[in-house]
Amino acid sequence: MHRLPRVSPHQALQFKEWIIPPGVPVSMSAYLQHTNPEIYPRPYEFIPERWLENVTPAMTKNYVPFAKGSRNCLGMK
Repeated sequence: MHRLPRVSPHQALQFKEWIIPPGVPVSMSAYLQHTNPEIYPRPYEFIPERWLENVTPAMTKNYVPFAKGSRNCLGMK
């Protein structure tokens, strides 16, 4: 797994109390997102039925097995 860096080339970004200057890369790790117990209870267990009921907006937003945005897998909609 590698991080998926993003850069805002011209404007500063604000995340909570932090200001991220232009040109500074920010990245995420799909592994860390997929194993966050606040979003996916019991993240290290194989529970495919978690996607059949009670799918939260946080689950959908943080599910990034094939990336998101401009680098999204072509097979994803």
